[in-house]
Amino acid sequence: MVLDNLKEGVLVPDIYDPTVNPLFRDVLAHYGVVALPCGSKIPIARGKWSRDRPHAETPLKGMRFESLEEAQVYLDRWEQRWADTRIHGTTKRQVVAMFSEEKPYLLPLPLEPFRYYNTGNAWFI
Repeated sequence: MVLDNLKEGVLVPDIYDPTVNPLFRDVLAHYGVVALPCGSKIPIARGKWSRDRPHAETPLKGMRFESLEEAQVYLDRWEQRWADTRIHGTTKRQVVAMFSEEKPYLLPLPLEPFRYYNTGNAWFI
């Protein structure tokens, strides 16, 4: 994972030794992901996802659903008809074709879900 120094994840940005939020660090460890900080103001070091975020927000803009299941059906159909079949702007390749090349390298998610926790200072009177 290329880390774009998001404020919730990186407390003190440093290309060689960033101070990472403990909860974020634990999430990364749980999923077996290594975060690689990217240099500031170096667009090529950032992932392609950062430019495509508006594309990912588009299908739900202004939509309302009666249930989570109804929303999931809508998104599944949108993904099959639009997201998977589109030609990526930078790579000029079909998204589903690129994913099919990457899929064999993806590992399954852990069986146990990550258990979120709160941190903070406790004040006792």
